[in-house]
Amino acid sequence: MTVGLVAFLRARLDEDERTARAALDSPGRASWQALGTGVYAEAAVREQDDPPPLTTTGPEVGGSDEDAARAAHIALHDPARVLRDVQARSTTVDEYDIALWAAVDDDRAAYWQGRLDALRESCLRIAWVYADHEGYQQAVAPEPV
Repeated sequence: MTVGLVAFLRARLDEDERTARAALDSPGRASWQALGTGVYAEAAVREQDDPPPLTTTGPEVGGSDEDAARAAHIALHDPARVLRDVQARSTTVDEYDIALWAAVDDDRAAYWQGRLDALRESCLRIAWVYADHEGYQQAVAPEPV
């Protein structure tokens, strides 16, 4: 579960980062805002009085409360937020990878084992987000002894 888990998480986080970067309209427009049932680049909303061009329309936009809720949800997961999330999760995965390979003397073995266990648990929780991915079960399966 150790090396496979790290590789699985890095691959998923890289996918998330690529997807978020591809969704950026232009530099400085990574934050989105919902207005009614549309999702707009936040900077575009501040720059003009008229409705700015839509960043995305999402599902069929008909003006219902459900459409407005979908727009708010889409805006909440704008590229800027996704990129911050990827950075935070990557830090945890990196710390776990370092802890896996750290040379530890006997005086600090208990401390490092506790740290390793806590980081592994954190990485398993991050991996759970990707439970619908085909490689999930193999990545989180215990390694044969």
